[in-house]
Amino acid sequence: MLPTFCTETITVLRAPTKEERGSSVRSWADAASHTVAGCSVQLSSAAGTIEEREGASETWAILAPPDADIRKGDRVECSAGKLAIVGEPYQVRGATGMLSHTVASAGRWDG
Repeated sequence: MLPTFCTETITVLRAPTKEERGSSVRSWADAASHTVAGCSVQLSSAAGTIEEREGASETWAILAPPDADIRKGDRVECSAGKLAIVGEPYQVRGATGMLSHTVASAGRWDG
């Protein structure tokens, strides 16, 4: 069970795939959305500009209820802004063996 400070509602965007020039790509113009309540979005890491090359990246941890419908490739809109889910979200079990919560890694890149 997540702590009581997990009060954020996030919006999950899921886009269907389509064929484009021989590759399967996501069609974000046709994305469907749903919300997940009872979440916490926390900054995991950030990296900034490297001398002559401008750019920044951030990684965020999204803690969500155990039944959260979040998948690799989704995008989320939350207090941190627009983020992309990277990797497969995973479910964490508590000390009793019951599902406790879902953790998803999300990122944003500029530059």
